[in-house]
Amino acid sequence: MSHSLFTATFRLACGQPCCPFCWMQEEDERRYMRSLIHEYTLAPDIHAHLAASTGFCARHAQMLIETEWAMERDGLGTATLYESVLKQLEAATAKALETSSKRPVLRKFDPNEVFERILAALHPQETCLACLHSRQNERFALQSWSDYLSEEGLEADLAQTYLQAWGVCLPHLLRLLEQRPSLEVARWLLNDFQTKLQQRRKRLEAYIHKHDVRHRHELREDERHAWIEAVTLTAGGFLDRRGGLL
Repeated sequence: MSHSLFTATFRLACGQPCCPFCWMQEEDERRYMRSLIHEYTLAPDIHAHLAASTGFCARHAQMLIETEWAMERDGLGTATLYESVLKQLEAATAKALETSSKRPVLRKFDPNEVFERILAALHPQETCLACLHSRQNERFALQSWSDYLSEEGLEADLAQTYLQAWGVCLPHLLRLLEQRPSLEVARWLLNDFQTKLQQRRKRLEAYIHKHDVRHRHELREDERHAWIEAVTLTAGGFLDRRGGLL
């Protein structure tokens, strides 16, 4: 397999307490944010796209703030990027206001038609830049893993490492299967998912059972986060040992 960088990163991801694809996605997105702040705050194409998308989506906007604060304890990079966003949004709002004041001369006034034009003026014209970047890298990772299993086989070293890992979340399992691997690979992925699903369902049942006052002292450490694991397995994301999803 030619994707040696992928295999090295994926091996590291398999050592994390979460879906390896979720971990790689998060790491890649944070690297992308650091790169934007360090190298591209003045890039015209970045400013043009951010203006058209009215900035980042909520998840990536929060990540941008967290990343810059961790790096610089300052918000100058974000401020520079968002200057174009606010200028564009100001112009779009002015257009929406102008639209709201117009009345047709020769036909009946339709408020719904006006609202459609107002919404069109304010609605983002492009997708979040970080989402586009993340989807591209995610597709590469999923295809690389599917190719690895097909080319190296299910007994290969990294395949066995994967079996010992936390496991794949449902959203990434579905995306892996959308790659249309061989049926042998598909069954292997499904068997691993089923095994880990059954383990987590049993831990979840134990967690519920041991909340009875008679059994609370029996709760094991690996069962304390069963409720978070259940959500993470089905939705994706990070398992936060403090009691939430990242």
